[in-house]
Amino acid sequence: MEKVFPFEVVFPKPQLVASRVADSFEYVNNQKTNRVIGVTLTTVNVASKDFEKVPIKVEGTDNCPVTQAMINDSDERIYVNLINGTCRFYVDRNNNLAVSVRADKITIVPAKK
Repeated sequence: MEKVFPFEVVFPKPQLVASRVADSFEYVNNQKTNRVIGVTLTTVNVASKDFEKVPIKVEGTDNCPVTQAMINDSDERIYVNLINGTCRFYVDRNNNLAVSVRADKITIVPAKK
């Protein structure tokens, strides 16, 4: 049985900065297809002591307003929030405990003036 946790339980008071955007592809029978089903936004939690990377998968390309061009062209950090973020734990191929993060939508945090 797979246990899903709210994002805020696993990452209390995060400050997520967008660092990379990549397409997320559909897999059929463990084989990658050419069909794009969403986006993986890699973020850095600057509120953590070790600036941990947090990849976030979002279904649908319209649910992530951040693009790689925005990240590359910005002189400032792009902070993001998750809408309905969830986490699940799994054991990766190196036998380490890892976390998978998904969200219904990602929003950009407006810059403070």
